[in-house]
Amino acid sequence: MNITISLPITFLVALLSTPALADRESDMWQQFKAQKGISELDAEFAEPAPAPAPKPEVKIVERIVEVEKIFEVEVPVPATPVAQPLADVVPTPAPVSDSSMVTAESDGYVVKFGDCKLAYRNIKCKLNIVNMQTDGSLSIYGHYNKPRSSKLYDRNGNEYWPTSVSMGNKNNKGYITNKYIQGVTAKGAVDFSNVHADTKSIALFELSIHNSETRKYNRLQFRNVNLNIQ
Repeated sequence: MNITISLPITFLVALLSTPALADRESDMWQQFKAQKGISELDAEFAEPAPAPAPKPEVKIVERIVEVEKIFEVEVPVPATPVAQPLADVVPTPAPVSDSSMVTAESDGYVVKFGDCKLAYRNIKCKLNIVNMQTDGSLSIYGHYNKPRSSKLYDRNGNEYWPTSVSMGNKNNKGYITNKYIQGVTAKGAVDFSNVHADTKSIALFELSIHNSETRKYNRLQFRNVNLNIQ
């Protein structure tokens, strides 16, 4: 048996409008207000957010790089000498050394005496003269007279007079006079005969000269001259 209970609308409205429903809404509102107040207090007393870290300072460093300059230079390659046949090669003569000659000077004249050779008790010595200042005339004496004669002394103390003197194309026993051009070397010789058999070297040679420009006599000395025995 089905029993249908019909409630009038006025009853339902009265049921929903009960004091319990009003109390529930009041509790919800009070809870919302309390929650909001707590949130506001938390926000007020909360620690401030840390300041953002400073950005690192950017330093601009200027770098200057020196560029090394490299220059390319063409170096010519020396040509390879062409070998000559032995038959065409002419040997170059060695320069003549005057290291055996002894030097003396007088009024601008440079006189060299030496390269003496002894053969068969005869001595022959070279004599070179050059005027370094200007053109001039010079006389050289052989066996002219005792005060003006040239003389040679050996290691044994023996004294000898020249048997002849020569310069250029002139030769004489007493003396010869020549004109000497500036810077030109004139070549001559002094000869001695019948020297002692024990003569092995020349201790001193005195050359007597006369300068035509200054009109002065002079005696040049050459000591310890080598003697080449043939």
